Amino acid sequence: MMNKKDIKKILVPVTLGENSKRLLSFAIEFAKAFDARIKAIHVVHDFADYTLLPFPLDALSELKNSFIEEAQQRLDEMLNDIVKDKEDIVETQVLIGDAVIEILEFSKEYNPDLIIMGTKTHKGFEKLIYGSVAQGVFSKSSVPVMLVNPEGKIPVS
Repeated sequence: MMNKKDIKKILVPVTLGENSKRLLSFAIEFAKAFDARIKAIHVVHDFADYTLLPFPLDALSELKNSFIEEAQQRLDEMLNDIVKDKEDIVETQVLIGDAVIEILEFSKEYNPDLIIMGTKTHKGFEKLIYGSVAQGVFSKSSVPVMLVNPEGKIPVS
């Protein structure tokens, strides 16, 4: 059983969808209760999969960079809406690649005590891309994973 001193680093992968803000709010309140720090990450799909299409590589590179910049901006804006002193408790990073693989690899580097992830956050096309990410991370993670349904009642103050 984990106790309060066991949780100091929390990894929170987010999709930047509408429920990510609620998930981050929950994670921040949880982290405060444990005097822990959060690393919030977002994974942008890797455009290397599209190199066989008839697009110039520099155009794909520019598109990838714009997606990364946009994701970082949206992540920062989301955090600014939630907490004023985010730099005291939350750091952010945008990764590129397959979401499950990148989250698991980043987890090995960051070495969190806990991963907090949302479930049931997508509909339509987003569900096709992200639908199995929480399941994939949960089943393959070497650290505890807390799955939160951000559409449900989340106890945040």
